[in-house]
Amino acid sequence: MAIPITITCECGRAIQTDLGERVVCECGRAYDTSQVPREKRAAVVAAQTQFRVYMWFGILFIAGAAVTGYLVHGMVGLLLAAPCVALFWFRVVQPRVSARQRKALADLPSWTIEAG
Repeated sequence: MAIPITITCECGRAIQTDLGERVVCECGRAYDTSQVPREKRAAVVAAQTQFRVYMWFGILFIAGAAVTGYLVHGMVGLLLAAPCVALFWFRVVQPRVSARQRKALADLPSWTIEAG
C-alpha cells in the first residue's frame, strides 16, 4: 500500500513521492525515505486504513439504504432512500468524521530525512 508523502528540500522545493522511495531534487540532493522508523510508518498505515474503512462504510450505508428502500417500496423507495441517506451522510456524518481525521493527521508523526 503506497503512502504518499511530501519532502521539503533544503532549497525550498516540495517533492511528492511515496514512503520508501528514493527521490532526487532538482538541486541534486537525494532523499531516501526508507530510513523512516517502523513504528512511525505503522502509525501512518493505521491512519490510512482507518480513512478507507470510513469511506467504504459510507458507500455501504448508502447502498444498503437504497436496496432496503427498493425491497420495501420498490423503485419509489429506492429513489427516496438513497438521496435521503446520502444527504444525511454527507451533511451530518462526514463533517464529523472529517474533523476527527484532520485531528488524527495533525497527530501523526513527522520526521526529518537528511539528504544523502
